[in-house]
Amino acid sequence: MQWARSSERVAGARRRWGVGPWSRELLLQAGWTPRQLERDVHAGRLVRVQRGVYAPSGAEPAWDQPSSYAAMLSRAGPDAVVSHESAARVHRLWLPYPSDDRVHLTVPGRPVTTDPRVRRHQSPLDPSEIVVLGGVRVTGVARTAVDLARGKAFAQALVPLDSAIRRVAVGEAAHTAAARTLLAAGRGELRVAAARAELDQAARRAARWPGARIVSRCLPYADPRSESPYESWSRGVLIEAGMAPEALGLEVRGASGKVYYADLAWPSRRVLGEADGLTKYGDDARTVRERLSAERHRQRDLEDAGWIVVRWSAGERAAVLTARVGGALSGPGVRVA
Repeated sequence: MQWARSSERVAGARRRWGVGPWSRELLLQAGWTPRQLERDVHAGRLVRVQRGVYAPSGAEPAWDQPSSYAAMLSRAGPDAVVSHESAARVHRLWLPYPSDDRVHLTVPGRPVTTDPRVRRHQSPLDPSEIVVLGGVRVTGVARTAVDLARGKAFAQALVPLDSAIRRVAVGEAAHTAAARTLLAAGRGELRVAAARAELDQAARRAARWPGARIVSRCLPYADPRSESPYESWSRGVLIEAGMAPEALGLEVRGASGKVYYADLAWPSRRVLGEADGLTKYGDDARTVRERLSAERHRQRDLEDAGWIVVRWSAGERAAVLTARVGGALSGPGVRVA
């Protein structure tokens, strides 16, 4: 009977507040006693996410939802803000590799705790760098990208910066096929200029912080036309190797007359680069087969039109990528009138 009552308490909390996490104070107000909380954790009905914060067992919090961080913020203090990787998940920004799966909070002027599941940062925050989403304070897109890029290698730093300039320029459309149209539209250049100015401002505020030098170095190369984190990383590797692409998302025509878009391109050498990320061809066998077949037809069509198509896949080393692209660029090239 006691087990049933405890299970019903947890089920009732899920109906009222979703999958959590929930603060200890909230659960006590809802009728739990300290002893019942410990008993439910011991029995596996609740999981202690961090000290004073709980979630129902078997229900992974939706870390892309601001509400999942409310309990952590309530315990961290009124100045605490969701930041770094956690803010990136809320904004759906691309993460550099490797990413940190802990909950990240920025608490200006507060000491860093030793809780292994939460990382607290002490960087100062300008009010303009904070947005409120679902009642939860989160670092804005530009500040989040700068935080993620600081201290990274060039190619990895470019990943969140590309994602941020794309997100600021076209908003929620950054995650849809409409982004390409919006960026190419008449006001596309104005959108990008405004986005770049916002990132520049965030970078200037952080200019004297540890690891900030790489942000200033990467920002001139940040480009909203990049369509995946692997494409951004690849471009960063090539820039570092002195083989910066001449164009991104270039519209090219095959021998059949059909129009395609290339990830990276060097039109002066008639070379196209394709970064094949892990999810480019789908996540089920049928979709993968269909897309691979279409991709083979696309490549033949482009090669028949005189283009050299260079491909590389996720997991290949940077040295392999630069050698493959360098070999194509150093060849005689095919020029079509």
